[in-house]
Amino acid sequence: MYEGHNYVERLGKWKTQLNKYQINEITSLIYAIGFFKLNGSYSNLATCQSWITITAKAGDKIKTVSSDPGCYYPLWSIASLIDYMTEKSNWEKIEN
Repeated sequence: MYEGHNYVERLGKWKTQLNKYQINEITSLIYAIGFFKLNGSYSNLATCQSWITITAKAGDKIKTVSSDPGCYYPLWSIASLIDYMTEKSNWEKIEN
């Protein structure tokens, strides 16, 4: 699921499908950076910056990590990979 708030092409909540290969690539990167051991938030305390929040689930573990630009580049690498893999996806708006 994707949720855009301000200054993005898709505002609101959206969903799309990933194939098994894409999921495996994202999962590999999540484990490579030690996502489940990260702090919950990384910030340089700048205002008016874009933020990303990524939530991952593995078995019974659920972890959410947020960051603003320049604070934790490995987290932004996950977001960039997801953006790349979904840029040509058929997005479907989720009604609120």
